[in-house]
Amino acid sequence: MRCLAARVNYKTLIIICALFTLVTVLLWNKCSSDKAIQFPRHLSSGFRVDGLEKRSAASESNHYANHIAKQQSEEAFPQEQQKAPPVVGGFNSNGGSKVLGLKYEEIDCLINDEHTIRGRREGNEVFLPFTWVEKYFDVYGKVVQYDGYDRFEFSHSYSKVYAQRSPYHPDGVFMSFEGYNVEVRDRVKCISGVE
Repeated sequence: MRCLAARVNYKTLIIICALFTLVTVLLWNKCSSDKAIQFPRHLSSGFRVDGLEKRSAASESNHYANHIAKQQSEEAFPQEQQKAPPVVGGFNSNGGSKVLGLKYEEIDCLINDEHTIRGRREGNEVFLPFTWVEKYFDVYGKVVQYDGYDRFEFSHSYSKVYAQRSPYHPDGVFMSFEGYNVEVRDRVKCISGVE
């Protein structure tokens, strides 16, 4: 350092360090923005049939560009890559007469030997419609926007623990747990008395 300081002016050294820092920050930001582009935008649109003409027309017109981008993303980030499920019954823009590659096949699902619903199968995986899953298992789900991407949020009816609004009062309404944090208790005892 003493040799470097003797030959280079301090102002020149500060300018060189500032330029090096600027180049480093610019490269860091460029690499960070490239990673954000690699994630798929429509993870929840696997079962949707609306807009198929738009998707197929866009995929045909940009086939070469998408192929190159896909190769680059596979080489750069193979572990971060998530594939959106394919669309069933995809048609091209030529009047809808030509069917694009189907990966899913329709399958009947018998539920408790009582009723049958239509599901989809890909290999050993079977996919059921969320409208049925929501009613049968008492779960909640919705498609939300998160950082510019569509995401499906799914939760059980008992997954959220609600904050207690006020301290417990034993002289309150019998068997009313409206404002109490019952979910975190190990067990809730019910004591009945005879008058």
